[in-house]
Order: sequence, then structure tokens, then C-alpha cells
Amino acid sequence: MTDDTSIGGEPPLAAPDVDLWVRVRGAGKVYLVGNAHTSFGRIAGYAEALQSGYVFSVNEVEDMSASAGAWLAGFLAGNEPDLDEYLGFGEVWDLGDRDPDVLRWIEACRSFRQTGYMPPLPRRPHKVVPANPLLPKGRLWHPAGEQVWVWDGEGWSIEIPQPQLADNSFLVATACYDRGNHAEWIAIPPSHEVCRDCGRMTEN
Repeated sequence: MTDDTSIGGEPPLAAPDVDLWVRVRGAGKVYLVGNAHTSFGRIAGYAEALQSGYVFSVNEVEDMSASAGAWLAGFLAGNEPDLDEYLGFGEVWDLGDRDPDVLRWIEACRSFRQTGYMPPLPRRPHKVVPANPLLPKGRLWHPAGEQVWVWDGEGWSIEIPQPQLADNSFLVATACYDRGNHAEWIAIPPSHEVCRDCGRMTEN
């Protein structure tokens, strides 16, 4: 994961509101500045002791002012992904309130408001995967909406039963999961890449 903790050594252009303070693990008192614009829920602040910008998540906060608590609640609510963004496709108007996709999104947003963390949200796969001798044997898969989609040679579909997915990025009990990264991506022209070790696909 890219380290986005530091956002530069200069103070913010405007003096921070002294009522909007939090104590962040490893940084001390940090004044809230705004959205870090890196990942969902990441917050830009100004660390008093470090005299520099600092980026953090809610789960790193150890204490806060009442004003900061209200600010953070509003910030996280405003940062929640819409249903179509979470699921990775645009046609969501016909989903009922009790649809499993909707319930999964509601639970993801509830967790996000508590932790400030949302996993990566790639788009649902839809492009044809061309035959190619470089494709690894076994499952060719793509995550979307915290579900695993698989390529069956003709189209994409949700895998049943669902394998265990971690961080919307890794299949549990694979080499990539154990390492915490996909080691080698192989280009599959014209519009795909595939992880050599676990078969994870991406679309360009």
C-alpha cells in the first residue's frame, strides 16, 4: 500500500480551526483540514508536533474534541460510496430494499462510518477475455461489490459458492493473499491484465 500519511511539510494555506482537533496514534494532536483525496475516508490534517500535513483514518484517532467528532461523522457520511459505485455498475434502480446487494452495501457503509475504511471498489467486469496461452490455468476472477466474479470462457458471472475474499482484492489461502500483493501482472491484449499467481483479472 502506498504511504499517503504525509501531505507535505508546509502548514495549510488557512489557519486550522483550533476547535477541530483529534489525537492520532503516532502523530499527537492533529487539526482537521479536509478530504485527503487519496482513498475513501482518508482525512487531511495538520500535525502540531510534526509541523506538517498529515493524513489519517478514523480508526487511528485516540481522542477528539466534540466539534471534531461532529465533523468526522459528517465527513464519513459524505464519503460513503453510492450503491452503484460500491457494486461497480450503474443499473441499480431496480434493486429492492432487501436485495442482498443492497444489504451488503448498507453493512459496508455502517462499517465505514465506524472505521473510516472502505476497500478498493473496482468496476464490475464486462469485457470478453480473449484466448491467450499466457493466461494461467484455473480460476480467472475479478472482484466487484465485495464479490468474486469469474470468467467461464464465454462470459462473467458470480462464483457460487463464493470463495473467501479479503479486502476486495485477494482470495484467501493464495500466495498473493499471504504476500499482501499481486507479484506479477501479465498483459492480455487488448484490454486485460492477469496476475500470474492467482488469476486475478483487471480491465483497462
